[in-house]
Amino acid sequence: MNNEISITADELFFLGKLMNAKYIDYAYIVCMNDSADDFNIREKAVKQGLIKKELVFESFSGKTDVDESLTEILLPVFYGKKETSLNICTIQEQAKADIFKFHFFNDNITLVRAENGVLTLRGIRQDDIKNIISDVFPEGCGFSDGTVSEITGIENVSTVMSAKRTVLDEGSDIYVFMRSDGIWYMDKGHNTFESIGRTEFIELITKLFEG
Repeated sequence: MNNEISITADELFFLGKLMNAKYIDYAYIVCMNDSADDFNIREKAVKQGLIKKELVFESFSGKTDVDESLTEILLPVFYGKKETSLNICTIQEQAKADIFKFHFFNDNITLVRAENGVLTLRGIRQDDIKNIISDVFPEGCGFSDGTVSEITGIENVSTVMSAKRTVLDEGSDIYVFMRSDGIWYMDKGHNTFESIGRTEFIELITKLFEG
């Protein structure tokens, strides 16, 4: 099995039950068909779908086990106390959201992306984080290359982005950015915004996520 899988939120919920998950991000629950309360009705079909994908196996005794390599990818999702996320909302006629979630458990990190009701999970290394952020924000995507400028209030916002780091029982840290008239600004609080360069942005987010 490779280091990346695509599953539905229903399948993730079922796998969490099999692995006695300690945590399941509520953001994944709301992606489920209907609600978690109705899951028992669909559970048999979800289980058979996972068996067909060879992600879980059922013995003659009826015991269901999760594929070992899949377990490695899922451990950070179900047992990691640290989670970071990059949420990008593009404001158009219909708002579009791109969400990247990173789950940490011991030395394992799992990246989760949601698109069209499908969750793609990929095991990554610590030094992959910076590359992933760099790929999301390539050169020429609106970062300031010149002198930092500060403005009060902001108009013509085309994109809103947040970068968040949460450690259970410890708290959260969050940065908010907005793209206005083609330039990215960091929200400094008190209705004040400061333009930011790409290198500074990538280093800031990487440090937040890796810390």
